[in-house]
Order: sequence, then structure tokens, then C-alpha cells
Amino acid sequence: MNSYTLLIVLVFMVAYFYWSTRQQRKRMKEQEENRKKALVKGAEIVTIGGLYGVIDEVDFEKDIMVLDVEGVYLTFELRAFARLVTPAVTNDVTTDDVVPVDGEVAQVNASATTEDAAKAEEVVVASKDHQD
Repeated sequence: MNSYTLLIVLVFMVAYFYWSTRQQRKRMKEQEENRKKALVKGAEIVTIGGLYGVIDEVDFEKDIMVLDVEGVYLTFELRAFARLVTPAVTNDVTTDDVVPVDGEVAQVNASATTEDAAKAEEVVVASKDHQD
């Protein structure tokens, strides 16, 4: 009876180690996908050496990225990416984002805050005052 108990305990241990390593691999794969999504042109990142830069281009086939560091372009391997500082800004404007303002067309980014919208409205009003 002791040998059966030992065998059952060993089977449970092997199953637990298999399950835990499988979960860890799954988490690592998700983290890698999220890292790849963050590596786009215009994103500000930090390298593992502590260098801050803006991504100029990314080549996943060669596993390299080119960073713009205050006008100097440096090439790094993708594994040099440590963390994302500022995500890339997209200025994609759709027809839903274009709003007519008193006969003029003003473009409003969907991700703009109410403060940005208020500033844009002040600019439109100021430009009308100068036209009159």
C-alpha cells in the first residue's frame, strides 16, 4: 500500500509541475505579444541601458529597431527594449471626427480631452475675431 501512495503523490507532483510551467509559458507569450504591440513608430521607450529614445522603425524579421535619440539614430536589438514611456500618438481622423463649426470644418481627434477641445474652440473664436 505504501508503493501506491508514493506513486499517486509522484503523479500529482508531475501534473502540478506540468500545469504550472504551462501557465508560466502562456503568461510569457502574452507579455511578449504586448511588448511587440508597443514597439511602433513614434513610441518613446527606455532601453535596458537606460537610454531614452523615440522609435523610428522596427524590423521584426531582423529583430532590430532604430531609435531617434535627439536627432541621432541608433540601431538596437528588440531585446534591448526595457519599458514603454509614452505610447505612439496616432492622428487618424475619420469622417466621424470632422465637425462643422459655423461654416468652417474643424478636425477633432476622438481621443482629445475636453480641455483640448476647449483650447481648439478658443483658437477658432480668436481666428474669427481677426477676420472681422
